Amino acid sequence: MLSRDGFIRNVILGDATRLELPDIGRLRGGTGRFRGLRLVHTHLRGEPLTQDDLSDLALLRLDLVTAIHVDEEGNAGKIELAHILPGADGERQAEPFRRVEARDIYQLNFDFEGEIRALESEFSRLRGRTDETQKERALILSLTPGEAARSEITELAKAAGVEIAEVFPLSGGTIHPRTVVGKGRLQRIALAAMRRNADVAIFDIDLKPAQARAFEDMTGLKAVDRTQLILDIFAQRARSRDGKLQVELAQLKYSLPQYRATLTNTSQFGTGAS
Repeated sequence: MLSRDGFIRNVILGDATRLELPDIGRLRGGTGRFRGLRLVHTHLRGEPLTQDDLSDLALLRLDLVTAIHVDEEGNAGKIELAHILPGADGERQAEPFRRVEARDIYQLNFDFEGEIRALESEFSRLRGRTDETQKERALILSLTPGEAARSEITELAKAAGVEIAEVFPLSGGTIHPRTVVGKGRLQRIALAAMRRNADVAIFDIDLKPAQARAFEDMTGLKAVDRTQLILDIFAQRARSRDGKLQVELAQLKYSLPQYRATLTNTSQFGTGAS
């Protein structure tokens, strides 16, 4: 794992089938774009960049991921790298990554510093265009079957004053017990959030506190479920002092389990550190 200045941050030992990346910290969607790290690793079986490689690239928001093919003698051969491409609203790209490859590392024609500057400049330009509205930008994650359910959550988001970056119809799959959606869908969501400048994910179902936290940890997005969204609409439209207090109390009661889970985790970490 290399930092922008070329220094080696981590050396990771895996095997021919798996590489366990270290914890490199959480990156919130609204606080930055690229991580400032690039992953360079070896492939021992001649395989191209894998889906796991691209998932790490998307979920960790790495500058790029690179695979160097190594033969049985230990010699470096073909090299392949990929980075995320920016995307404008309404644009549909079959491949959200750019791939570059060369026969060996000495023939790779890729100016990393120039490319990453250009990418960040383009992401900043798109972010500037979308930030003009001063509204939160959200991905709508529709897990309930049917067009009616999808339309309802979309209209609720609009009523809450949210700008919709993209709508994901995710019905048909099983609800992941930990992160709500599986790794493949998490990759798609993280990519869309980065390329569409979204920092919130709105679900059309209610989430367990542990699910919301795990989803946020994996994607860097703030997770808002259906009940939270409705309570937010009520909070915005409450006019009397008594009405505002009642809505605020309802929001606090609904959020209490999540706060308890956070405090429990913090307490456990504190005990371990001491």
